[in-house]
Amino acid sequence: MSGLLPGRAATGEYEVVEFMDNLSGTVHPALTWGPVWDQKTGRWLQRRPEPSAAPDYPSIYREGIDARNTLIEMSNRYLTKAKRSPIDTFCSDDWRTVRVSMDKACLALDQAAARDKDVSGFTGKIKQGFHALCNNAGAGKFFTAMIPNDLGFSAPLIGGLNVVFAALEQTGFHREAVYKALERLPRILDNYDGFVETAAEDEEMHRRTAKLYAEVCLTLAHILNWFMMNSFVAGAKRLLNPSGFTSKLGDRMAEVEMAAQGFKVYAAILMLRKQDEMFQLQGWTAQQNERQFQEVRSELSRFVERADLFGSAQARAFEGLHQFLQCAMQKMNMKHTLTTQSTRLLQSQKPRVTAKKVLNTLRYDRGLLFNDIQDLLQLGSLPIGGSRLDMNRVSNLQADPRLRAWLTVDGSSLLLLNGGTDPLSVSTSFFSANIVSSLLEETQPSSRPMVVITLAYFCDRHSDYRDDAAGWPSELALSLLLQLIDRYPDFEVEDLKQTLEETNPRDVKSICASFSRLLRRLPATAVVFLVIDGLDSFTMPANRESQTRDIIEALVQVYNSLNSSQSPSPVLHFLVASPTRSTFVEDLFEEEDIIDMPPSLPPAHGYSIGFG
Repeated sequence: MSGLLPGRAATGEYEVVEFMDNLSGTVHPALTWGPVWDQKTGRWLQRRPEPSAAPDYPSIYREGIDARNTLIEMSNRYLTKAKRSPIDTFCSDDWRTVRVSMDKACLALDQAAARDKDVSGFTGKIKQGFHALCNNAGAGKFFTAMIPNDLGFSAPLIGGLNVVFAALEQTGFHREAVYKALERLPRILDNYDGFVETAAEDEEMHRRTAKLYAEVCLTLAHILNWFMMNSFVAGAKRLLNPSGFTSKLGDRMAEVEMAAQGFKVYAAILMLRKQDEMFQLQGWTAQQNERQFQEVRSELSRFVERADLFGSAQARAFEGLHQFLQCAMQKMNMKHTLTTQSTRLLQSQKPRVTAKKVLNTLRYDRGLLFNDIQDLLQLGSLPIGGSRLDMNRVSNLQADPRLRAWLTVDGSSLLLLNGGTDPLSVSTSFFSANIVSSLLEETQPSSRPMVVITLAYFCDRHSDYRDDAAGWPSELALSLLLQLIDRYPDFEVEDLKQTLEETNPRDVKSICASFSRLLRRLPATAVVFLVIDGLDSFTMPANRESQTRDIIEALVQVYNSLNSSQSPSPVLHFLVASPTRSTFVEDLFEEEDIIDMPPSLPPAHGYSIGFG
């Protein structure tokens, strides 16, 4: 029965439909006989694989068990307060009850929408998402199908979702934030068909399943915890910290996203290995389907390659503080790398003069970004107290779930980071510089067959607009535009000509229009990282602040447009950061896309004042 999925009947008698569905050989026990690839001889051998010892599921799923118990406790506490019966953790795994609870909650939301405009427009997406999720879960195509039935994981998750939806019927507190989270949840958790069957017996896959299950349970428990608060207490907390709940909920959702990506990446790697084995095993029959095989393989390979890029960039940017500071000075050799990279990209243009003419005519300063990064990274080599650099704050930024998800999750992400410190602090800029430096090193054209473009501007390096021409918003926008042209070698000649003809280097709106147009010309396989740091340095005088807002507004608009497009579009990772609150642009962002770092931070995990 080693080929059977946990929870599936082990009768050995398969219906025809199930037999045909599992011809990949990953489930049907009869197909585990026959040729097996032998790593030592490099040949296919006619033998049956040796049965392996049964995994210790209670140990593997310990994290999930603890989170399950937390969700059960929180659900029952809410139900007791509401004078209702506790959830039945031994009930059948009936996802139809979730649909019923969700439909009732959406009905309450529709009624509230007549009064509260801020909660209108959510029910359609939630219904669509949860109907699909419940259908797939009922058909065994949800990630929980990986989990052995005797652990009792499905019923508490179903019960927890039912309680959350029931709570939403009764309270409007934090309703908008919760509904936005619930609208995202099915998109993160659905579409696991194929992954589950491929990886059902892999121990590491079960560990990743436990991690994903735990993060979902803890997120639902966090929502219920707020619903249980006395309205006066909850109101007081919101008055003291208006974004507290939304911020923590955003952190929890980021953890779910990262766990889901970890699950999918590992499953995709296993699928690629299985496909290779099956292609060799099936011989001429597989060759007849080679085109379809290669299409699936290419899609999986792109997913794994992108995840590897994001993971490598995170490892560079979020490494331990001791190594973080030791290697800061070593990164100064990046100037030669970037110059060589830019020259190579220009040479690959056809015709080459078109891009070169755009860059020369608009006076692109290729060394500006490198010099800014170099200046900021040098701060890490100064003695403690020798700069306005708070390494504990940097460490807290490294640990923030939404910032880690922004860098690592394969999907578009927009964030506004308020650093929570004074305008003279360089901690946020030092953090941003390390991210940009790491991305530039990881995305050199020679190292990866991917279209990954990194753009950045550090406003605080050009705060004195009287003596520094780069201190004007038009220079910020123009630099991003020219970096885009410099980094991407394959824009059409007509697009470059239009950019040259319609871009006024002193007019922010014309520059932003050209930038947005070129972003739309990028292939759907492209990934763009854009970082604007030190935004508060561009707020004086008033016209400078107004033009800076125009730039951020244009970026948010093109992000929203491409992210909501029905046609394939590039993946965008936009980060706008400042050491203080950027109040003049906060209204352009959704509340869950704003990170407010508190002025006073606890010591971060692993942080030490000594670096020597």
